[in-house]
Amino acid sequence: MAKTSPRVVSLLPAATEIAVALGANLVGRSHECDFPAGHERIPVVSRPRLDISRPGPEIHASMQALLSRGLAIYEIDLEVLSRLQPDVILTQDQCAVCAVPLSQVEAAARAALAANVTIVSLSPLRLADVREDFFRVGRAIGRDASPLARDFDSALDAVRGLPRISPRPRVLGLEWLDPPMAAGNWFAELLEIAGAIYAVPPTERTERIAWEAIDASRPDVTIVAPCGFSLDRGREELKLLPRPLPGRVCLVDGNAYINRPGPRLADSARIIASASRLQPADPGHWEWVSPAGPSWTSSGSPAPPFRA
Repeated sequence: MAKTSPRVVSLLPAATEIAVALGANLVGRSHECDFPAGHERIPVVSRPRLDISRPGPEIHASMQALLSRGLAIYEIDLEVLSRLQPDVILTQDQCAVCAVPLSQVEAAARAALAANVTIVSLSPLRLADVREDFFRVGRAIGRDASPLARDFDSALDAVRGLPRISPRPRVLGLEWLDPPMAAGNWFAELLEIAGAIYAVPPTERTERIAWEAIDASRPDVTIVAPCGFSLDRGREELKLLPRPLPGRVCLVDGNAYINRPGPRLADSARIIASASRLQPADPGHWEWVSPAGPSWTSSGSPAPPFRA
């Protein structure tokens, strides 16, 4: 008798991308799992306890209010989870604001599922951790992750092989604007692969950064990739910013790139390489922005590239 594929519920967008790339039998997803296309009809198992359509500063304030009261930012629909009866649940224990945390998933599993469900919690901080997560998910669902890892390595090597610039461009990465938060985790590694250097001391995790430190960083390029925000949402956030950002400013689809620890981090390295060289934008993925009074609008035409 043929072995059936495990029924998988993913509560983390990056894990969903990994699982789908490995051919998983995905039966449930989080409200944020939006890639690859074609999985929109899969039942949604989680929902936020705040209005994520509000401006970034309001979202941040709402999250802090929930956390200060010891409340979860997300809810798991126990009725849907019980109906789906997954064999494997993919979640994370890296960030309480990014997705449903491990402790909440464990409590939901005890309440709604049989004892033998496998919970795989991802917590990557480096590119090597992301790569290892391919294999962790693969082992849980009975799939070989080697081809996915090879493709990931090859894509990163292709960016490493691009002609280098001298001096290396100084790049500042921001994953939130109000309050400003400097990109951490794997961002410094992506810069190294792309041939750039970080304009501020890299940190292990994404952390708040003072405006004085932003001004003093003097980057050639500032990459803005608001966590969980599309390009449209990113443009709206930039319009609310009361002051200009330093350097040439690049807006990235932060919902898809830079801060989503899955296979598309290799695409993120390519975006950083292009932006740090001031090359033409890739519409739909990233774009150049420029100051226009107190707010920011799309510039439409990039500056000439750096000379190698």
